Amino acid sequence: MTSTTLLLRRPPRPVGRVRKAFCALAIIGCLPYLGLKLLWLGGSRAGIPADSVLLEGDGTMLLAINALTLVMDALVVLLALALVRPWGRGLPAAPLLLPLWAATGLLAPMMSAVPGQTLLALFSDRPSTSGTEAQAFLDGWVSQVVYGSFTVQGLALGVLLIGYLRDRWGHLVRGRARDLPSTRGDLLLRVPAGAAVAVAAVTATVHLLWAAGTGWGLEEEYAQRLDAGLRLNEAGHTFFALAAVTALLSLVFRVLPNLRLRTAVLLGWVGGSTLASWGGWWLLMAFASVGGRDGGEQGTTAVQWFTYSAQMTSGVLVLLTSVRLAGRYLDAPRARPRPTDPTNAVRTAPPTTPTLPTTPATPPTPAPPTSGSSAGGPLLTDPPESSLPEGSLPANGLPPSGCPASGFPHSEIPPAAPPSPRGQP
Repeated sequence: MTSTTLLLRRPPRPVGRVRKAFCALAIIGCLPYLGLKLLWLGGSRAGIPADSVLLEGDGTMLLAINALTLVMDALVVLLALALVRPWGRGLPAAPLLLPLWAATGLLAPMMSAVPGQTLLALFSDRPSTSGTEAQAFLDGWVSQVVYGSFTVQGLALGVLLIGYLRDRWGHLVRGRARDLPSTRGDLLLRVPAGAAVAVAAVTATVHLLWAAGTGWGLEEEYAQRLDAGLRLNEAGHTFFALAAVTALLSLVFRVLPNLRLRTAVLLGWVGGSTLASWGGWWLLMAFASVGGRDGGEQGTTAVQWFTYSAQMTSGVLVLLTSVRLAGRYLDAPRARPRPTDPTNAVRTAPPTTPTLPTTPATPPTPAPPTSGSSAGGPLLTDPPESSLPEGSLPANGLPPSGCPASGFPHSEIPPAAPPSPRGQP
């Protein structure tokens, strides 16, 4: 098993009451949207005006979209439980992080735009953006319920996700971007990263033009309704595209080497997921031909097709680049515990100098003779305490193995001289 697999399967720490409360909040935030979708799938037209473009056609496409969005929001409930329950927190990385990545991309623009749009509606004499959009799609209360539900989901799921990532892989994102392994020569990493930067910069430019109110490349009806609320939404997508660009320039090309690693990872996570998720969603709506964007009767223009396709492509490239970069980083020596080399520890250990006494030592007291021993003085070297009692000789009359040869018979071994003042024999 590789080191990458071991790190990705390391179980996180137990979950406290605060995160369990946020899990419950995320589930509660999903209930209004799920209930509304179940009503529509059951044939109800609650919140849908009689002249809504959603009622055009045979209703097959609307039924499919409602079923898809119902499954997507039910997945948020499952993800919230997986982030706090033991069965989910022990899952491998890929099946858990990929849906969380997509959910982050769908919810982040709503969380950033809805508060600003609400404030604009409170302090503006013009009708709110959500109310204007609802005239073509839904009643006004539906937008408030739906977007409020999404905001609660995003906040609660974001808290759970950040805590989960910090517990499981937080030790890997310390330091700054310059601390990562070098990416020079890795074409499989730098080529898709460069393409993602270029394409994301193009999409950021287009969204910035729309945020400025130009309406270039938009269908005519949507361009006429491009008020402050919708422009704020376009500015949010510009920011997320630039966030992905900043992350890749820092992590892969080291343009901003002093950027904190956690900040760069967060920008890449949110920016890349927003590009891929919303680009793919707008393309799906264009293929479904449910009116134009945000309820317009005119079809999607060529500029929009190009922008949404480029946006989704850049988001996918950010994801692929991040996966390869994470694999390289986890397989680097700094990501693995270094084994201890015993031989190297012996070689590099500092030499130990014995401490010598500074005062003369007291001469050892001769032990009384025992049976089998001679009447001479004490032995030059005492035998080990574990093998012989102090002051005795083996049965064969020979000195212990540690005793130096003296040339005297054992009965004539002279007594040991007292130690010198420096403790030398």
